[in-house]
Amino acid sequence: MAELVAINSGAACMVSPEGSPVSASFDRIVVAWNGSREARHALGEGMAFIEAARDVRVVTIGWEPDQGSIDDLLRHLAVHGVEAGFERVTNHVDHGTAIIDRCARFGADLLIMGAFAHPPATEMILGGATRTVLNETPLPVLMAH
Repeated sequence: MAELVAINSGAACMVSPEGSPVSASFDRIVVAWNGSREARHALGEGMAFIEAARDVRVVTIGWEPDQGSIDDLLRHLAVHGVEAGFERVTNHVDHGTAIIDRCARFGADLLIMGAFAHPPATEMILGGATRTVLNETPLPVLMAH
């Protein structure tokens, strides 16, 4: 159900694991970033949460962006008053598990990420980071397609 909402709503959706308390405020946020249209959409939809957070970390998993694109993203956040940290993880096979792991290490109480950036057939066969996060996340996730 969450997958269908994320793909078809045209807007960001907040997904919270069953039984997980949802905080009134999200102080520590991880932004999973891969430079995709979906990641940009999620970032835009999540800016109110990001601006209100105490600590923000941008994480890339298995993607080697040029430093200029990361600098541009961090500058964009700084224009909005957000001094975000950055972490690049290159040695992880399962991107969804790596994202969840980084959230746990950071102590995040919200994950913001794009949803289903790969073609639907690839997602159905291989699963993808979105499906892993939806199935295994211990924290709320704001995602946009």
